Amino acid sequence: MLPERLKIDTSIYSKDWRVVTTGERALAQTIEAAGWNFFFTVGKLEGMAFGALSPNTVRRALRSILRQVEEQHFNAVQITGIAERKAMGLIRYITISAHARHLQRSEQLDTDQVRKTQQTQSAWAVG
Repeated sequence: MLPERLKIDTSIYSKDWRVVTTGERALAQTIEAAGWNFFFTVGKLEGMAFGALSPNTVRRALRSILRQVEEQHFNAVQITGIAERKAMGLIRYITISAHARHLQRSEQLDTDQVRKTQQTQSAWAVG
C-alpha cells in the first residue's frame, strides 16, 4: 500500500506481488521526491528450479525467493541474476539470485516486528 504521490509503474506478477516497470533512475527519483527510502539488504537470496530456462521454471525459482522475502517481512525484492546450469552434465536447472529490499517512509530501517505488523495490516487491507 503506497501513498498516492508515490507513483510507481507496475504490472501484476501474482496475487501478492507486482513487477516495477519504472526505470531504475526514475524509480529512485520518485521515491526520493516523495520523501521515502528504499533499503537494500546485504544478504544474497537464491532460488533454484529444475528444468530449462523458461517462464515456468523462473516462476518456480522466484517463488522460493519471494517466500524468503516475506519471511523476513520485507516488501520488495531486486533480482540480480538468472543463470541456467547443468548438474553432472545432464540435469538442467536454473538459479536466481536476488536481494531483499524495503520501501518505507522512515530513514532508519524498521525493526522486524514493525515490518511484520505492517505486512499483516497491508495483507488485511488488500484482502
